[in-house]
Amino acid sequence: MKVSASLTAIVLSLSASAAPTTLTARFNKNYDRCTTGRTSANYLRDNYQPWIEQLFSPCVGPTNQKNIWSSRTCVAAAVAMGPAVITDFAVCDKADALFETDQPNLDYGVYASIVGDCAYDTKACPITEQNLLDLVYSELSKAGATIWPADGSEVLADVVAPVIEWASGSYTGTVGYTRFNQWLHVSGYPGTITDGGEHTDGKTYYYDHESDRD
Repeated sequence: MKVSASLTAIVLSLSASAAPTTLTARFNKNYDRCTTGRTSANYLRDNYQPWIEQLFSPCVGPTNQKNIWSSRTCVAAAVAMGPAVITDFAVCDKADALFETDQPNLDYGVYASIVGDCAYDTKACPITEQNLLDLVYSELSKAGATIWPADGSEVLADVVAPVIEWASGSYTGTVGYTRFNQWLHVSGYPGTITDGGEHTDGKTYYYDHESDRD
């Protein structure tokens, strides 16, 4: 298994602006957010998941960028390209878009729309891989997507499972509201893993954990 350079390092090589090559730099907020977010999203689209940017305009257009996690579509976009990517990319259209770390908490109604009515049980149900896969596909459908993932099982393995792994420590685990909300706020730009051709595209996202932060 081969781990690639992080997307932010790739952005730095593509742009003269200062990109957040470490989590510390990103949390210091000293970089060109529009250029970094857009270049990273384009790189993911062109080299990994060609369908992801169809979620950008339906997220950014109608959404209050000071409360991006009040939008189910924006949460789907975060799963598709990473929370830091979508919140930085949003600056290209709405200059007042808050940083990932400054956004309000995930709207609980959005969480409930992902997991179902069991969100309101005494012990709320957690998010599963299937919940996030269904979220991505339903929001692509609402967006009128013309480009679809080649294989849902690859989206599950390459895009969704790394979110679950970051939040639960297992690629097949489940994630409660608090930890998923944390992922939306601190997970950083995704890197990629080349897995030796086990999948058609052979590439999987990964997210640095809090303990990896410089």
